[in-house]
Amino acid sequence: MPVDFNRVPPRVDVPPPPRVSMIVWTVLLALVMAAGAALTLMLWPTSSLANTLWFWFCVAGYPFLAWAFLLFAWLGYGYVRRNQAIATNRVSDEAEQACHALASRPLAILGHAWCFATDDSENSLEGVLTRAELTKLRPSAAIADTEVNARWLDIPDVRLQPGNELTEHARHHAVCSWLLERLIDRLVPQLRVLPPRTKLQVELYHQSRLKSEAVEIRIRGLIAERVPALKLGMASGEHSASFFRTDAWLDNRDINMAHLLVAIELRDAISAVLSDGVAEAGVALLVGHPRLVSPANSSRVLLHRPAKATLDAAAPTLELAARWGQSSRDRLRTVWAHGLTGDSVSAVRQAASLADETQWNALETSVGDCSGAGSWLAAALAAESVRTTGDPQMVLCGEGKELIALMCRKQI
Repeated sequence: MPVDFNRVPPRVDVPPPPRVSMIVWTVLLALVMAAGAALTLMLWPTSSLANTLWFWFCVAGYPFLAWAFLLFAWLGYGYVRRNQAIATNRVSDEAEQACHALASRPLAILGHAWCFATDDSENSLEGVLTRAELTKLRPSAAIADTEVNARWLDIPDVRLQPGNELTEHARHHAVCSWLLERLIDRLVPQLRVLPPRTKLQVELYHQSRLKSEAVEIRIRGLIAERVPALKLGMASGEHSASFFRTDAWLDNRDINMAHLLVAIELRDAISAVLSDGVAEAGVALLVGHPRLVSPANSSRVLLHRPAKATLDAAAPTLELAARWGQSSRDRLRTVWAHGLTGDSVSAVRQAASLADETQWNALETSVGDCSGAGSWLAAALAAESVRTTGDPQMVLCGEGKELIALMCRKQI
């Protein structure tokens, strides 16, 4: 069942306990006693004696009882309102806690792969953490005697000459085919250990000159060739490339379904001069129910539910993501970020209030701006960092004016 915090009853203000004002109730007692005595004298029958016990009870007893009834009714009404508010808040807290408990149930990252450079050392996690490669100016592949501060993929042993849009389309076709084969091959061991009844739902997000149908056919062919026993489904074009897509995966916790996210970002590297800071990348992320992973595998990495809000509400967003990640911001030592530039980086870092030794890895600095694939690349790098270090990692993604945050951690 999807987590919906809108179903949580809103909390109400709890009124203070009723307090008796001695002055008000003393004056009211005097007025009631006087009114009771006056009514008794006016309505008392002339034929009845006026010095009996019943007479004095009507003069003083009934008015006092009426005053006491008003006092206790007022006190009772005040305590009923207070207890109702407390009960409403208790139900609201229990419902909210139940939603948080449900939201804290993770998926397992069954496998991950990425590629933004041909050189394996540059493409490794260690190469990303050194943050040295992107700062190097490189000769442009489109125009001679021009240097650019950008990153693009070169297929080994294949030399593509500068050209027009048609040449660029051919390059994208060759790079995409090579890139998909490299990503899928790295996930073959994880795909082969999935239970036979598992359905693999592939979601493709790509930005290139190729049509989605051509990329889908290539993915289907690679998986069918290497893991023919898997039941394959495609969900290309049905959803946006938002990093918040992980929220829907966590809502649909089908034990017999695994999700394979493939994100590709290609640029016009040989037909135009690339802008500073841009990069090409391919990412594959395989996630599924934790039961799809063997209990003997102690190195499995968990993916938790993302929290999303505006950049102005960065602090509660990070707090919520850490809570759902069964961690705390005090324990975070590594943050992976993409899509946060300029003043938004400083604002989020200030709102996060993390420890001074926390390492911030902005992919725009170490890898480059990978656009739609950047947030998924950050998640894959965080998963690899969790696997190697065991420390929980937070992934931050800026999408327009929104901030998305989620936690990756190791299975305890």
